[in-house]
Amino acid sequence: PSGQGVHVGTNYLLPLNTAEVLVFDLETGREIQRSASSSGTVPGNLICYRGEVISQSVHGLTKFHQIEELEKQVSVRLTENADDAEAWRLKGRILLDEGRPDEAIECLRQSYRLSRQSLCRGQLREALLDGLRRDFARYRSAGDEIRELLDTRAHEVAFLCLMAEGLEAESEWEPALEHYLRLADSCGEGREMIDIDAAHQVRQDRWIRARLASLLERGPKEIVARLDAEVQRRLDVALGQDGTEPLARFVDCFGDLPAAKEGRRELINRYLASKELLAADMAVRRGEKSAEPVAMAATTHELARLLERGGREGDAVAYYRELEDRWGDVASGDGRTGRQVVASLPEKS
Repeated sequence: PSGQGVHVGTNYLLPLNTAEVLVFDLETGREIQRSASSSGTVPGNLICYRGEVISQSVHGLTKFHQIEELEKQVSVRLTENADDAEAWRLKGRILLDEGRPDEAIECLRQSYRLSRQSLCRGQLREALLDGLRRDFARYRSAGDEIRELLDTRAHEVAFLCLMAEGLEAESEWEPALEHYLRLADSCGEGREMIDIDAAHQVRQDRWIRARLASLLERGPKEIVARLDAEVQRRLDVALGQDGTEPLARFVDCFGDLPAAKEGRRELINRYLASKELLAADMAVRRGEKSAEPVAMAATTHELARLLERGGREGDAVAYYRELEDRWGDVASGDGRTGRQVVASLPEKS
């Protein structure tokens, strides 16, 4: 609960920190309805006034409608004027709260056709995106309609994610791959957070990397070959650019694919060359599962040497210990094994 609820007739309305109001029957103790805030506002303490519910929180006052009263008002308004855009929007919201999203979408469409109101535009967009999530086969044909409603990059990313997943689930491998690659290429403009469910989000590049790894395992041979070629082409472009950022973006999106090994090695080398030791260490750790032992030993040795030269002997010791314990029998960059490198160190090192 996010605040104190209110008793209305035989029902009790309880505000929740999930931006919902839970309505349950006091006589049976059963849940009747959950109404979500379209703006994501978390309700506070509730009171009722003239058929409306008022929420008071630290952020201010928010007004909610009581469904029964609102349904009556909407019915009267539509009887008097079938082109009442706001009444159609409100009816759509009521149907959404009642768990009837397909009917709600038709009402929101009617409202938007009549008014082009920004509030309705947003609610229609979210309802259609949810339709793609719930029933891709039914709502994929609304793709062009949804694109027209996308106002921000976050909306575009959400749409592409749903299309990519839906197409992959339908085994339409080629268009699914196209959508995944568009998402990967757009990471240069920023990394949006993608909603996994009501309580979880994941960063765009992390999501893409996992989905492409899944596609590599599940996809037919021709799609895997196309994926390898597209990833290699993007790696060649990143390798041809200066600095670490292009390669870092590449590794973030394609880090679990075979071609990423070369990109990660070069990224680590560039970090080491520019003395970005923390970034180099993070790149090493993230690539441990796929990295060759020889590469890991050589990188660990180089990190230890650079830290020692920079006067950070205490930090260097940790890497020398790792070189001896984990890579003791593996040849590092100069041909010596990890144990041989550590054994050759001066006693005071």
